[in-house]
Amino acid sequence: MYEDIVSFSNEGENLPFYASMCGISYCDGSYSIKRENSSIYVIEYIVSGVGTVKEDNKTFEASEGDVYFLKQNKKHYYYSDKENPWVKIWMNFSGPLAESITKCYFLEDLNHFYAPELKCYFDKIIDISKSKNDVITTNNELAEVFLKIAQKLYFISEQQEKKDTVAKKLKNIIDSLDSFDNTLENIIEPLYCSKNHAIRQFKKEYSVSPYEYIQIKRFKMAKNMLKNTAMSISDIAEKLNFYDIHYFSGCFKKRFGITPLAYRKK
Repeated sequence: MYEDIVSFSNEGENLPFYASMCGISYCDGSYSIKRENSSIYVIEYIVSGVGTVKEDNKTFEASEGDVYFLKQNKKHYYYSDKENPWVKIWMNFSGPLAESITKCYFLEDLNHFYAPELKCYFDKIIDISKSKNDVITTNNELAEVFLKIAQKLYFISEQQEKKDTVAKKLKNIIDSLDSFDNTLENIIEPLYCSKNHAIRQFKKEYSVSPYEYIQIKRFKMAKNMLKNTAMSISDIAEKLNFYDIHYFSGCFKKRFGITPLAYRKK
């Protein structure tokens, strides 16, 4: 694990846009960041690798070419994959200008973008941070870069919304699930189409039913919790909305040929 970090003097913290820190992280499997009620915005570009990102109740996987944007006053939790850890470029920032730009480009509720074309802007963030300019000049220049990124993310989200099929929209909803207590009917409801139509379109596009896709996500989370947390197997079963620990263990063994306890001990 290695990080090339630039921290800025707190004398600029009352500026309209204030970057407190930015850098490049060469993560390993132990990398994780958690903020219960973040005082900052965080924007990151994934150069390579894979990891998991959570903001409040939203959860998604971020990989090469992705940008994720986490908001102030939200719960943040993100961590790198053990087998294929992240390399990422990032900036932590705050201020009324940051808030205004975020609102003006309707990014308050958008977190995850596939935007490999934006890497040059994150490279620019690193160049500016190492320029040895005074705090005001540095933050003004970083604000300009963030404005350009926000503009690009807005247009990317607009284009994606137009392209999204029923299947893609359903996949996005499932990908953002942080709990499994909703029925498939409730998950499909915001799409304003019949359950059968949504299932047919999803299976046609992804060669798997929405139900099975949910189970894949559910058991992937189970494996991650077994390997990366100290939660009891009973608590994991409850968290993932299994009827009880015995049912969870039976389903896990049927799918993977090994019990949860044996998987944890591997």
